[in-house]
Amino acid sequence: MRRLAACLMLLTLAAALAAAASVDGTWIAEAPGRNGTVAVTFTFRSSGDAVQGYVDSQDRRHSITDGRLSGNRLTFKIVVPEGGDLFHEGIVRGQTISFSRYARLGGQAPNAPVEFTARKAN
Repeated sequence: MRRLAACLMLLTLAAALAAAASVDGTWIAEAPGRNGTVAVTFTFRSSGDAVQGYVDSQDRRHSITDGRLSGNRLTFKIVVPEGGDLFHEGIVRGQTISFSRYARLGGQAPNAPVEFTARKAN
């Protein structure tokens, strides 16, 4: 009986680990910007449910803050120098992340979200 319980616990743990999405590495996207489409590179590294990294776009690098990965749901924000935050919510599906991004700038109400897809580069 103990062996059966131990095997079931190991199988449950293995299934949970397999279900967790992996975002570690570099992802590339063409995202809508103020003046058209912008090339964006995301670099993620995760530890447990915490996600760190940075976003490169238009010759600028922004650090990711408040990054979390729960199952296949990725959330984080970046602070922009103009005085505000860009919030990102994504669904990880293998080699792609479907993002919805909205900005909250200068204490104003958030703008309408924009959607785009990032693809795993490595």
